[in-house]
Amino acid sequence: IDVTPDLLILQDPATRCLAVNKAFCTFFGLQEDSVLGSSCVMHPSEMESEPERAENLRVMSAGVPLQVERQMHGVSGDRWFHVVKTPVLDSAGHAIGLLCNARDITTFRELQARMSQSQKLESLGQLAAGVAHEINTPLGIILGYTQLLLDDFAPESETYETLKTIEKHTRICKKIVADLLRCSRTTQLDKK
Repeated sequence: IDVTPDLLILQDPATRCLAVNKAFCTFFGLQEDSVLGSSCVMHPSEMESEPERAENLRVMSAGVPLQVERQMHGVSGDRWFHVVKTPVLDSAGHAIGLLCNARDITTFRELQARMSQSQKLESLGQLAAGVAHEINTPLGIILGYTQLLLDDFAPESETYETLKTIEKHTRICKKIVADLLRCSRTTQLDKK
């Protein structure tokens, strides 16, 4: 059990520690001698040990394994673990102990979070593309009618200046829409 990177602890029916591996001791900064025989659990801190002890007793009495994801604090900081608690049964089916196995899944959870963020950004890009397409048509119509109206007024008139302002700002909006569309598209690069 000392070669696995998983944290392992074997407990008796009273949740006293019968065995731990090196990974467990290293993560929590404990000596094996100080853990054996104690009522040690996967969370050695005072605040978490009683609820976890009660959980371990429930797993043993039910005789059914439990799988949970938990964040635990060790000497090197907080890490996420996939914890499997398996009751150890005798030939008659009675629980005579509990084997707790905790596998570090911190990197996996970080990748999951990044993937989730990536999917959100992809959805946002699709939404931006849809909105941009919907806005682009009315902007084109506004720009077209504004340019047609410019022909009907003298360049020195106040109406002409107002139409030029509308034309200028409509072009700015069309550029923003074009940028949104360009940003939302996936492009293939041809490297030469």
